[in-house]
Amino acid sequence: MRHRNRNYLFADFDLADSLMAKQSSIQEQVDRINKEQFLATPYEDLIEYVVRQNTIDPITLYEDKIVASEPSECQVDVSGDPRRFIRDTSRPCYVPGYEISIEIPFSGDHNLLRAKTSTWSSVLPVGQIRQGRDGIGKIVMVFRQPHDADPNQIKSSFENNLKTIKKYVTWSKSQVDAYNRSLPNIVKQAVDFRREKLKKQNSICGILGIPLKKKDGIPTFEPIKVNKKITKPLPPPPKRGFKAEPGITDADYDNIIKLIRHTGISFEKAPKTFSVHDEEELRDIILSHLNAIYEGDAKGETFNKAGKTDILISEKGRSAFIAECKIWRGRKSFTGAIDQLLGYLTWRDCKTALIVFNKNNKNFSQILESVDNIVSAHPNFISRESQRYENEWLYRMRAQDDETRVIRMHIMFFNLYCPGK
Repeated sequence: MRHRNRNYLFADFDLADSLMAKQSSIQEQVDRINKEQFLATPYEDLIEYVVRQNTIDPITLYEDKIVASEPSECQVDVSGDPRRFIRDTSRPCYVPGYEISIEIPFSGDHNLLRAKTSTWSSVLPVGQIRQGRDGIGKIVMVFRQPHDADPNQIKSSFENNLKTIKKYVTWSKSQVDAYNRSLPNIVKQAVDFRREKLKKQNSICGILGIPLKKKDGIPTFEPIKVNKKITKPLPPPPKRGFKAEPGITDADYDNIIKLIRHTGISFEKAPKTFSVHDEEELRDIILSHLNAIYEGDAKGETFNKAGKTDILISEKGRSAFIAECKIWRGRKSFTGAIDQLLGYLTWRDCKTALIVFNKNNKNFSQILESVDNIVSAHPNFISRESQRYENEWLYRMRAQDDETRVIRMHIMFFNLYCPGK
């Protein structure tokens, strides 16, 4: 018994070379993105888009879906069978037999079935690769055998071939997984490189934000130590071209959060004093602390209030920084506060803070445990960047009015509950 054709798998080109070439092309891919589109797309969305474009799906075999055809009559060439006496082995010698094909469904990039893996054995598997429209392909093994041959030979040949295929699929997956894990860092470097290049070429410092001016002689706040998988297309380029928008720098955002944290902790140390205040009064205390550190143009106030509980840095009717002060009144009220922050008219790189005070619940730890589930279930949730302390989280959210506008939301909880009040 012989295979009709020696259709070797994992034998056509080197997988390592192919993956390296794909990595090397990433910078060129990033540079080809329309300039206006590149500048207008949120940073993390750019990275996610290019990563998804270059991610390779490893091969997955579906052994429970293997099927075999009904045997069909055929002529089998036995000229290479050493157990038969054949005078002239230079020519085909046909005898009656039958043919059977076995199909192994698979998903993943079909080209991987042709790629030589870094780990290999002296025996290559065989099969014909057939692509499917629904993302499921087939590895087809065709066997021909004379009528007088042992039927168990087909079973043995199939099992040995499948075993070899599975080995190579495992080796291939190991290389592909390592490549996929490397993509986010490689893409980030490529995006950063182009952003820096465009910044130098066009002097658009606004991409990175605008610094806030600190008042002279103000001390720096240090962190307080506390014990405790269809690729979404990029948005279209702006019709009128990209324009740098106002924003605050990451360094200023960190300093603002440190100041709010410092103020909130001082509240917690004297809960009887501060728990008597409502949202608006607590907001005003924080606002006064912020404006004691930062100053606006012509000695005006940098941080302003435009409602009962909000703190804003605004320019031309849009906000570059927003803070909201709320009393914890349950899940629905907390979600409403998130909606309120996301509903503001903002600049592209808006940074926010949601400051929540607990005054009425003795089980403060239970409130903290519920926060991440509530935020991650919000329809505008993108990702959680970090949780620095047990009562603070940093999230990325989409604005209500424009999905290309990504809002950084720092959520902070402070406990003002007084049992004896």
